Amino acid sequence: MSVQNRAAQVSRLRRLKETLFGSTQAPFELPVVQACAFDTTKLAHTAGVSRLAELGRREVRELTPQTLSTTDDFYSEVRDALEHRALIWLIGPIDTEQLKELAGPLFDLFVNVGAQHSETQTVFGLRVSNVVHELLPDASFRAALEGMNATRTPHSLAHQIEAAGVKVFKRSLITRILKDPRFWVYAVVFVYSSLRALPVVFVPQFHGSVLVLWGIDVLTAIPYTWGILAMLTASRPLERYSGAIVALTTFMAPYVYFWVHGRGYPGSVIIIVGLMIAASIATEVWRGVQNTRLVKRYSASRNS
Repeated sequence: MSVQNRAAQVSRLRRLKETLFGSTQAPFELPVVQACAFDTTKLAHTAGVSRLAELGRREVRELTPQTLSTTDDFYSEVRDALEHRALIWLIGPIDTEQLKELAGPLFDLFVNVGAQHSETQTVFGLRVSNVVHELLPDASFRAALEGMNATRTPHSLAHQIEAAGVKVFKRSLITRILKDPRFWVYAVVFVYSSLRALPVVFVPQFHGSVLVLWGIDVLTAIPYTWGILAMLTASRPLERYSGAIVALTTFMAPYVYFWVHGRGYPGSVIIIVGLMIAASIATEVWRGVQNTRLVKRYSASRNS
């Protein structure tokens, strides 16, 4: 295998991992995050997320004073942020008066997200969607967005941009699906779920319909896959709990039919259900520990 192919495979695996589990440590590679301490509640609220774990490589960007001071450069940065689904810019440490001079009328959109860093300087956050709302009436801003790739742009923002008369490019639905790593996870689990009924053909004690059992497998495959992914990767607790319930219910459904029309559950089912419940509990514990660590790390000034 060539070095180039190996690098491509590593890149795809990293993208799959970050798509499913996020890249919570990536923002700490940014100089602004390394240099400043944050008020984590304000940071999450400004970014529009419920948990710091939702902020990763794609979502957080650093905004330099040089970029902010040049209109064309700033518009280009906004376009790039929209094309890559960024949520928030961070700028700092910077003096409030200096930022006010650089940002001009946009200054009111900046939110002080810093803990006490020094007497004069702090770090500010700027939500991408707020900038778009503010600047869309500007013809020069709309011209800067003309022809942008809106494939990854949040639907509400892309719709607002198009409604303002900006022509954007979007990949076809099929292309977007095939390039989404989650599609392949769904596909693998769907195939597995669809084939679960086949071994029953060789079980003489089963007196039900293999076709009905297979139908149950197929109908529960997609919600089962969603449940597993939601249980392990969703950012909101309610969605994770719902995912666990859906995963358990859809996993057991074929075995309930098997039990009613045969000799009961295979012993492995009880073990797997127990493991799924344990995994759900472990996920919640891990999420709590992860968020606590992120709060401590964002709150700690690198220069103190």
